[in-house]
Amino acid sequence: MKEKISVFVEKLKGLKDKLKHIAIKIKDNLKTKENKMSLYVVLGILGVALLFVVISAFRQDSSTQDDIQASQSGNAQTSKAQANAQQNNAPIGGGAGVVLQSQADEQLSRLQLPNQELESLIQKANILYENGHIDDALEVFDKIALYSQSLANYNLGAIQLVEKKYSQAIRSFDQAIAGGEDVSLSAVNAGYSALKLGDMEKFKHYIDVAYTNLPYSYGSPFYSYLYAEVLYYKNQYFEALSPLLNPNSKSYIQESDQLASEMFLVFGDDYNALEKLKQSRNPKDKFALGMLYARVGDYAKAEQTLRDYLVAHPEDYQAIWAKELVDIKARKFGSASATLKQLDELKIPQAYKIVTGLNENLFDVKLAQKKFWDRNFEHHRSLQYKILFYYAPYKVFNANEAFEILSEGNFNFGANLLEQSVDFYKRGGTISKINRNIAEGIREVYSGDLRKALKYFEGNAKQYPQYSVLYYDTGLLYAQFGDFEKAYSYFSRAYFLDNTNIFAGIFAIMAGQFIYQDTSRISASIATDFKSIDSLNQDESRFLQALFEYVVSGTSSSLSFPNTTAKKKAIYFAFDAVNAMNSGDIKKASEAFQELDKIFHKDLTTDIMLQVALNYGQDLQKISLRFSTAFRKGDFSNLHSLYYGGSLARELFVYLAFVTGNLSYVIGQLQDRLVVEDQSVNGILQALGLAYIYNREFEKAFSTYNDLIDKFGENDARTKFLGSVAAIGAGHYNNAVALLQISKIQSPVSFESRYALALLYQQIGNLRSASSLFATLDDKNFVSEFFDFKIDTSELIEALEKGQEQPPKPQKVSQKP
Repeated sequence: MKEKISVFVEKLKGLKDKLKHIAIKIKDNLKTKENKMSLYVVLGILGVALLFVVISAFRQDSSTQDDIQASQSGNAQTSKAQANAQQNNAPIGGGAGVVLQSQADEQLSRLQLPNQELESLIQKANILYENGHIDDALEVFDKIALYSQSLANYNLGAIQLVEKKYSQAIRSFDQAIAGGEDVSLSAVNAGYSALKLGDMEKFKHYIDVAYTNLPYSYGSPFYSYLYAEVLYYKNQYFEALSPLLNPNSKSYIQESDQLASEMFLVFGDDYNALEKLKQSRNPKDKFALGMLYARVGDYAKAEQTLRDYLVAHPEDYQAIWAKELVDIKARKFGSASATLKQLDELKIPQAYKIVTGLNENLFDVKLAQKKFWDRNFEHHRSLQYKILFYYAPYKVFNANEAFEILSEGNFNFGANLLEQSVDFYKRGGTISKINRNIAEGIREVYSGDLRKALKYFEGNAKQYPQYSVLYYDTGLLYAQFGDFEKAYSYFSRAYFLDNTNIFAGIFAIMAGQFIYQDTSRISASIATDFKSIDSLNQDESRFLQALFEYVVSGTSSSLSFPNTTAKKKAIYFAFDAVNAMNSGDIKKASEAFQELDKIFHKDLTTDIMLQVALNYGQDLQKISLRFSTAFRKGDFSNLHSLYYGGSLARELFVYLAFVTGNLSYVIGQLQDRLVVEDQSVNGILQALGLAYIYNREFEKAFSTYNDLIDKFGENDARTKFLGSVAAIGAGHYNNAVALLQISKIQSPVSFESRYALALLYQQIGNLRSASSLFATLDDKNFVSEFFDFKIDTSELIEALEKGQEQPPKPQKVSQKP
């Protein structure tokens, strides 16, 4: 026996240098990423050589031979597993594998660690043998065999796991656990294998084993990371953070940061998750990092990070899909369109399905209160434009004749509400008849029934298409209804029929800006026409010059027309208020609306704007009680224009009720009015539909807009669009698509309709149509007020409810159960 041990020791010493030489080759292979099979061949040769030595030294003692063979085989398997793990870059519990990893040099150190331990044990056995302690020496060699066998089984299990042979991996890890070395580590990996097989009972068993044996891993460089992993799998997320934020060594810092990032995501702390993952030096983490940037709304960095990742991984279609979604969020619609076209041509299935929904900012009362004073109502400066449209004068052929008609029946109003057209000089019976029709229409306007007025104006425009005045008045009505597509068409026609109708030209530019039209031709024409028009007095000319400057550039150098003109017109006060709003001069805005209140006494729109101006900039939460009193005691003026007037009164009334917490009261008020209404219910239903949307009663809103369209003939694009908003809120996606398609046909430049349709098409997998629609939004600086999308997590939730492993999530840093 003594001779056998001596022979073994000598031969093992002789192989020591060879083992180190092989280790250096392994290191080179790892760094240069040579073929994995070549590496396995080298390891196999080493294993055969070691086996040959053991057999030749212990040919007559099969038991001892087997133990030493297991020891040397363990070294070979360790090298093989480490090489495999390095090529797969697989952290414990991660999606690609479960072998604990750190940086390359640390991995090589761990690769050589078993050899160092074995050398120390062999030296100990040799000393015992040389001093005559034969039995003690044999006991040490038994430990060498047991340790090597446990290590070999662990690494064999790791290799099998990487190769997705989960059942075999569990058997290997079971044998490693039986060996008693690093039980927690083997148990965690066995648990992960069970999870991949969908065996939740075994998964829980192994995690419990790992948890019980954690104290035996104390002091190892991976202890804090392993401890956190075990707690993670036990769903003790908060407790798992502590060891990750306070590691016991500098080893596995990258893996710890990755897992800590996931923990923060579990707690909804996207910013700390981002900060942790930013510390990762692993290029593969750029994908997850880009998605985290997207989660916190930094779409520019998200897009750049994902683009950097795709340079190194151009065929990672999951990342390509992710970038397409980021492009939509970042409003890079051209890029999103091109990506969808490419993915559709390649027939690449959607990695991330989306669900189209409504923009949550619409319903955030605190956000609405904070931004109320800067409320755009769908477009930059749109509230200011709508105010100008509301107070703009109507045109007639003969002002005196019109006043006489309007005065019939004690219907009185000031002369500043009408403008006389230069066509007044074209006298004749036809002009007089048209003038009377216009006056009848204006009577309906100032009675508050704009729908009746529109019938007069539109009918006249069709019957007498050569007169600019008729197109101007019809365009003004459509603008007050919020149908800016038709308003732009009528205003443009009015201006090109009569280039002295500067109001029509400026209003065409304003309506065109709502619908993203190129109005440069009209602007250039107006700039030229001003020089040749001699029919305008000094005040009118100065006012129109200032209004034109404001519409084109957003600012005006000429202010305060009411203070400098003898004839105080409503449009002058309105423009003074708009200029004051634009510059933040609330005192001047309040004064302007007070003057308008004198002209339009008990007018709802004027009353609301005056109250808003008087309370401008104050905390809406503090003044909500004051507005609640106004709503509930009926302090607001006559609600006639709410029921029969244009869209501005309804928008202001409903939105103010929303931000001040009075929406439920207003809905009840409108419902009561609907019951007793004996004239036209259209305006009441329009207000109700909008109120239902803000109150998140989408089914009621959808039903209301359906009635407006099907029963009461409200066939305008705006009504259909709001119907689609209600349909999406209620989850009636097919109805939403139908309404949006009609709305897009009626209003082909409606970007909101295009955007919503593009999202819905992508949602149902019609990528070609989605790509085409996104392309039309490119370079338009379009921001949707109404629509947004989310990742469809229904399949993930279904998988979790069935107890299966969670499928990959775009917002997850790495794939964990």
